[in-house]
Amino acid sequence: FIRVVSALPAISYTFGGHGVFPEEMREMKDPKQFSKIVRWLYLASLPWYYLCSVVSYYAYGDTIQGNPIANWPQGLWLTKVAAFFSLVGALVISVTSNQATLMAIDQLDPGLLEKRVSRRQKRFLMKFLFVTCQLLVAMVLRRTPLQFIQGFMGSFGVGCLTFVFPFVLALATAEGYTPQNVVFCLLGMLVSLTGIVTSLYNMATVQ
Repeated sequence: FIRVVSALPAISYTFGGHGVFPEEMREMKDPKQFSKIVRWLYLASLPWYYLCSVVSYYAYGDTIQGNPIANWPQGLWLTKVAAFFSLVGALVISVTSNQATLMAIDQLDPGLLEKRVSRRQKRFLMKFLFVTCQLLVAMVLRRTPLQFIQGFMGSFGVGCLTFVFPFVLALATAEGYTPQNVVFCLLGMLVSLTGIVTSLYNMATVQ
């Protein structure tokens, strides 16, 4: 039971794409077709999720690592190629995910620092400090298994954005205040809170 509970935030992490749904709807020619598209999307993607989960568990069992590369034979040339492209992918994801934050830094009030420092220097300093903080956190967590970090991200970030806040906003309206949305909101809070506690415990006790 504990293992199942600990896996809940990692499962919720796989649905992290929900955070960009509003932007996708805004870019659609006919936003009213969004619900139909989502149904077809899940019809195509969920079978692959379940198939990969079953096959991976059959192959590796409880010894499977959060980092797929760690499950492959070490020293094999194919593993090295996969690790290289994983690094490239991680760098691309890091740049794109930080883009919005860095753009917000560009809009900072020049009065935040001393007047003798130019706006360009302030922007550079803030970006440098932001990236440096990320590197420091990465160094602290470098020995933490990836699945625990994903679990925390999935429960705190993805879980709240996907399973809590949308229903909170819906409940704030007359149309959205339905028993179904109340139940989903409470379930989302339970998953997020459980994931935060279990992932932090695993990160703190990992050897």
